[in-house]
Amino acid sequence: MKTIALVPIKLNNARTPGKNTKCFDDGTPLIRLILNVLSKCDEVDDIYVYCSDEAIKNYLIPGVHFLKRDKRFDGADANVNEMFYEFSKAVFADIYVLAHATAPFQESTSIDSAVKMVKSGEYDSAFSVVKSQEFMWKDQHPVNYDIMNIPRTQELQPVYMETTGMYVYTRDVIQKKKSRIGDTPYLLEVSKIEAIDINYPVDFQIANSIYMHMLKPQGGGNSISSFCMEGRCRSMKTAALVPIKLNNERTPGKNTKCFDDGTPLIHFILNVLKNCREIDDIYVYCSDEEIKNYLIPDVHFLKRDKKFDGQDVSINEILYAFSNDILADIYILAHATAPFQKSTCIDKAIKMVKSGKHDSALAVVKMQKFMWSNNKPVNYDITNIPRTQDLEPVYTETSGMYVFTRDIIQRKRSRIGDHPYLMEVSELEAVDIDYPVDFQIANSIYMDMMKKQCDRNDEKRGTK
Repeated sequence: MKTIALVPIKLNNARTPGKNTKCFDDGTPLIRLILNVLSKCDEVDDIYVYCSDEAIKNYLIPGVHFLKRDKRFDGADANVNEMFYEFSKAVFADIYVLAHATAPFQESTSIDSAVKMVKSGEYDSAFSVVKSQEFMWKDQHPVNYDIMNIPRTQELQPVYMETTGMYVYTRDVIQKKKSRIGDTPYLLEVSKIEAIDINYPVDFQIANSIYMHMLKPQGGGNSISSFCMEGRCRSMKTAALVPIKLNNERTPGKNTKCFDDGTPLIHFILNVLKNCREIDDIYVYCSDEEIKNYLIPDVHFLKRDKKFDGQDVSINEILYAFSNDILADIYILAHATAPFQKSTCIDKAIKMVKSGKHDSALAVVKMQKFMWSNNKPVNYDITNIPRTQDLEPVYTETSGMYVFTRDIIQRKRSRIGDHPYLMEVSELEAVDIDYPVDFQIANSIYMDMMKKQCDRNDEKRGTK
């Protein structure tokens, strides 16, 4: 069975101009990464770049073909299924592999696996997905959990999001249905790194950091298998708590684990909280006094009962117990596993609660992704694919920061009240560390993107 890969490219991107040919810090154009991956696929016979501008030829690698497409496919309202249909008319194949330059860290083994599943005849299409078990909100309401009975994230029913990086489909599917997904698709779950997709400038910065610090040093290739109101209102007392347990299940010791420059993870959130103008006191709430060795000046230690280290303990119970020990009008829950939060965002969330309009606030990140559950798309029609920016957004809790009044935690025993304010934060602030790979990603972002910026700022100030 003949298998053809196509990489559709336009050079006039609206959200991140020139992103497909933009270079990482070592001079590698983004498009080269996916072309190198496809060239290593055992199941791919030929590779085409499908673009209206012949300037793209300057970025191709040996063995990759150029096919010029109609300029109408560069428009914001272009139907992508129609574009793939036109390609299938121009280039014959039994199976097509659609891959995007904006998903640079895909694995050739993953693509080969998807192609094999379609070749087997059991599936007429396949695409890459990443499993999400996050607290999700829509129209100001949680959609997949009860705020009064908070489960562990690993116990939530998973939702699978298309990475939009790779699709495999038969000629019959694209010719008859004019769709990149057929009636019997195979959902290929990939890692968080493979799922990275570049839409906005900050996405490019994050990808560059991961590539330069985490992937390129492993040999320079593209394989990842080796790894409002001004001033301070003092009429209401605010206390921040950082709950810590040292016996983490998924990533042992992550809260005190150090990044490559020797900075323990917990130091990041403590420094952020210290910089908040709206916070009076900061507490680390832990059953193990060993955590004292990692505290910074002016941060208090409060010992909690060891029963709160158990797997089946609700975070609401931990917060309720803390509120019984420490009196405050407003509490801020912050996690060490969300190291890149901004003090300005936390301050804004506190001000929203202080205003009286909201009884709680939480950090969320806007998601406009193609989502699947029970093997069916949940937020779009596969025969009429919208642009991702036109999808109705879903907001995912980052789990990094919650603000709530004493009344809410005492009366409802909940970190979220009846009138929450959803504080939208950037993808960078939303970084959350659950698994070892999350720690690697965060370390890469910090060492290659954030620490370098701090060093440059120090040099400008003459303090280094």
